[in-house]
Parts: sequence; C-alpha cells; structure tokens
Amino acid sequence: MLKEQLAKLTEHLRPKANQGAGNASPVLPWREAWQQAKELYADYERRVEALRPKLATVPGLSEMKPGHAVLSVSLVAIVILAAVVVMPWRAPQGAAAYKSGRSTVAAKPAKQYEPMAVGENVPSEMTKGDMFSVNQVGYLPNAPKVALVKGAAGSVFKVVDVDTRKSVFAGRLGTPIQDIDSDDMAQEADFTPLTKPGSYVIVVQGSGSSHPFLVGKDVYDGLYKDAIKSYDDLARLAPAAFHDAQAYLAKDRGKKIDVSGGWPDAGDYGKYVPTAGITLGDLLLTAELQPEKVLKDDLKLAGKGESLPDYLRVVKVELDWLFKMQREDGAVYTKVTPENFGPFSKSDADVGGTQYVYDISTPDTALFAAVMSKASRIYRPYDAGFAKQALAAAEHAWAFLDKSGAIIPTGDYGTGGYVYGDDATQRFWAATELFKTTGSGKYHDYAKKHLSRFSSGSVGPLAWIDTESMGLITYYFTDGADAGLKNKIRDQMVNWADSMVNTVDSPINRYKSSLSVYGWASNKTALDNAVLLLVADRMAPNDAYVDSALDQLHYVLGRNSIGKSFVTSYGANSVQKPHNRTMFSLGKLVPGVLVGGPNKDAQDGLAPSSLGPRSYVDDTMAYSVNENSIEYNAPLVFVTAYFRPYQE
Repeated sequence: MLKEQLAKLTEHLRPKANQGAGNASPVLPWREAWQQAKELYADYERRVEALRPKLATVPGLSEMKPGHAVLSVSLVAIVILAAVVVMPWRAPQGAAAYKSGRSTVAAKPAKQYEPMAVGENVPSEMTKGDMFSVNQVGYLPNAPKVALVKGAAGSVFKVVDVDTRKSVFAGRLGTPIQDIDSDDMAQEADFTPLTKPGSYVIVVQGSGSSHPFLVGKDVYDGLYKDAIKSYDDLARLAPAAFHDAQAYLAKDRGKKIDVSGGWPDAGDYGKYVPTAGITLGDLLLTAELQPEKVLKDDLKLAGKGESLPDYLRVVKVELDWLFKMQREDGAVYTKVTPENFGPFSKSDADVGGTQYVYDISTPDTALFAAVMSKASRIYRPYDAGFAKQALAAAEHAWAFLDKSGAIIPTGDYGTGGYVYGDDATQRFWAATELFKTTGSGKYHDYAKKHLSRFSSGSVGPLAWIDTESMGLITYYFTDGADAGLKNKIRDQMVNWADSMVNTVDSPINRYKSSLSVYGWASNKTALDNAVLLLVADRMAPNDAYVDSALDQLHYVLGRNSIGKSFVTSYGANSVQKPHNRTMFSLGKLVPGVLVGGPNKDAQDGLAPSSLGPRSYVDDTMAYSVNENSIEYNAPLVFVTAYFRPYQE
C-alpha cells in the first residue's frame, strides 16, 4: 500500500516540475531551474519523512533502515529533477513573474467526469456518518464539491435529492488511498458538476447514506450570522453576576475598579486581553477587508441599537470593556478572573468567585494599541467621537511602550496562563496599525526597523503570542508603505500559500486539512490558515488559495475523519455538549459556536490521546477539545463572511 501511495505522491509532485508546459515564456537559466529543483527535492523529502512510521510495515522495505528507505524513495525524486534540469523549463507566468516571487502553484487541469444516467428513484439507505464524511452544512454551486467514503461495498455513488429521492448526479468513487493522519482508507466522491440548489445526501447503494447537506450560494449565510451574533448571545445570556461583579486589583485588594462589560472569554467567565486583542484584530480585519460582506446585515440583536452597523455593535461591546483595562499612564492590565476556575453551576450568581484585575504587561499594552488604532479607522465613518477616543487610547498606550524599555511580562497567576517570551511582534503590529491610521513617520520607522531586523517578517499563526502576520497584513495594505517591503511581504505570503496548497492537495491528505499537528485549538489553526490563504489571494489572486481555504471550512463542518461538525447547531452530527458554563446553565445551545477540536495531548483525560484527528470526544468536561473561545470564532466569522453572497 505504501508503495502505491509513494507512486501517487511522485505523480502528485510531477505537475510542479512540469508546470507551465506549453507556455510561450522564455526558458529560465539552468541555475534558476536547479534552485526550483532543489526546492522540489526538499518538499518531496519532507513528505517522505512524514511517512517514516509506516515504512517498517511495507513488504520489501521492512528490512531497510528508515534512512535507507527515505534515500531510495528520494532517488525517484532525483530522476524527476534530472529530467527537469535537462529538459526545457518554462516559467509558469514568464521569467519576470518568476523572479518577482509570484505563485508557482500550477492551475489544476480540468477534471473529466464520466457521464452516468440519473433521475431514477433511489431507495433510502441507513445513514452512516462514520462511513460518509461530508460538509454537513453544504457546498457552493460553483466551487469544488468532494466527500470522502470509507469501506463502501460498491464503486458508484449517487447524489440524491432529499425531497424527491431521485438521483441528480452519479459518479465513480476514487481510488482508495490511506490518509496519513487518521489511517483511514478513504475514497473521494467528487460531485463538483452538481450546481443545482437543493438538499441532498450521498448514497452508495447497499452500503449506506451520508448526512444531508445543501448546495446553494447562501449555504454559509446563516452560519456567518450566528457565528458573529454568538459573541452577543453568550455575553447577554451570561449570569447576572458576570455583568455586576466587582473586581479588585490583585496587587491592592482593597481597591476596586470598573472593568464591567465585555464578552466571556471561553467556557468560563474570565476576560483576557491577549485573546480579546487577537479576536478583535481578526474581526476588525474582516470588516476592513470585507465591508460589503459584513456591514449591511440586520443581525436582530437584542436591545436598542446604536447608529452603527450591527456587526460593529457586536464588536464594540468588547472594545468598550477594553477601554476600562487601560491604566492612567497608558499601560494595560492583562486580565479579569477569579483565582481559580469555578464549577459548572446553574446559579445566576456564580461566576467562579471574587474577580481580580491582574497586573499590566507590555505585550498586552501593545495588543491594545494595535486594536484601538484599527478600531479608530473602521468606526470613524459611523462614530467620529468613538474613533477619536480609540486613537487617543492607542497613542497613549504607545507612549507607555516607548518609555518602558524591555518587556514587562504577565504574571502566571489567576486563571488562564497567557505568558509571553517577548513583545517584539505585538509592538510591530501596534506600529503598523498606528502608521496606517495616522501616517506618522515615527510609527513607520519602527515598523521598517522591525522588518529589516527580521528579514521582512515571517508568515505564521494569527495568535496573541505572535502577531507578526497581523502586522505584515496591515503593512501590506497601507498606502504610503515602502514598496520594496510590500513586495517582500507579498512574496513571503505567496510562498507560504503555495506550500500550504501543496499540503492541502496532497493525495495522502484525504480530508484536505491544513494541519500538520492536531494540538490545542486545532480547529482555530485550520481556519487561521484559511484566513491567511484568502489574504494571500487578495495579494496575488489564485483560485487554488481560495479552494484550499474553503477546504478548511469543509473540514470543521464535517468532512473529517470522525464525521463531526465542530460548530454548535450546524450539521446533523454537530457538537452537543460544549465545555461552556453559560450553555450548561441554560440547558441549551447557542448556535454558531466553534469548539477547539481534536487534540492529541487530551489534557482533560477524557478525550483519547495520541490519535491526531481522532483525539476528540463530545463531552462537557472535555475542556481540551470541546471548549469554545472568542478567538476560535473570529476566523470562522472571517471565512464564512468571505464565502457568503455580497450584501445589497
């Protein structure tokens, strides 16, 4: 089986070596061809290394040492590379495009679909969610549509209209290939040509049926609205004590300060600047890059509205709380929590005990400055007074940072350990936001110095602990930014996105996950990758980036090895028992809430450990896999907003 997989892997990599064939572009110099060949070789070796644990089980390789096996397989790559170097090599977009660092991902060839008869009545089959992995919310009409099937007895699948029970599409299941992360032997059911809106199931007669799903241009519309509205719902439905509790300074317990309002951070009632900062950054980025998708909706929010778009009303709740976390000297406190996590309680007066405000830190002060500066720009057309207040607070925070010198770290006490090693990326992000908002040279100089010191930055997760990518995105989309640095940022983003597309499209990555490790908050990581792919597409348009981003949404909505939709109330097999005290106390789900997802470390002792994408259990006490967080939902909002129709 592994030999077959490696053969397919070789074929998968061949288009990368031969991309652009037939293009009339000039032939690249041999040194440039050799450089691309070396990159192909390195990419191939990385993939082979990932298969090492399976090598010992393969007939003919069982006596070989892993290094010998890798070398043997790598020789196959060398053959390809030799052909690449000897044969004419043509640039996919011309030599000038190649040198500028544009995408090297080849366009996918048009797939040929075997015509098969449809329209007959298809008898009902037992639903087998463990056999059929589909996006249980749905698929866009003009986008790729793929499900995975395991252990089916037949070779033909049919897409069946739920209402009429008539088939609307039929195709042959793809070749069984073992998924590298789950070990599932899975076959693709590709029904991309089906564009007619409707409610469907996939059936393999004699084997079973999938959960239902929709096809339609607005399949993610309701999910987007619930995903952003859940911030408001979870805050409004929190116990009265969450809204009324007094908070004491942790270092001066005789002094109370007003830090009321905001959102419950996760499954508990703590409020943390690190997660608030990255969440608000992501949500405000959504509004900045996709205003036509998010600023025109009536979200049917409770209470009297302000003269703001509903999306910005939701976000302002957390911004208003964040203002209260700033000290008079501009520094920002790190969190508001009890000393220990409280129980799961039905009481409206229980939020885990007395609330304390824990001391300031420079990373959190920088996060505050970045978010408030960004908010100033976005709210200015709707509320000039609020925008002015936000910018003043951001500049006040920067003034504190400017004179603070070395990092002032957070203390590791209270609930939720958010500990920073340094504050370089947080300061960088703040500088880029302040430069974009004010145009001031002092902020630009700081950002350029950072980019020079760190080779123009690197693309990474959208995380509170490392905000480099947030700063890179802001700088790139800033008028007046250095053109050379912007080109470098674009090239780095394109290189990252190309690599991610290759990972997602690998034939042994059956579920098209962007994850290499299934750890804490794996679902957030997958959707963060989707956000970065969509941003890369804006910098250098490429349909492959968009398709791979959409694959991450398919993954969290059920096209995964356990057939689970990780979003509450979305999908026939969706999360039922999230680790969330508000939903527990109410005895009902708030829709549109994403949980952390599979976690190989399974720190709660309830989820199975070391099973990668299968390290998950739907249990209220399984906090390591089934807790929600404000930072998890932010990329879900961004991605579902992108894939919904434009709002008139």
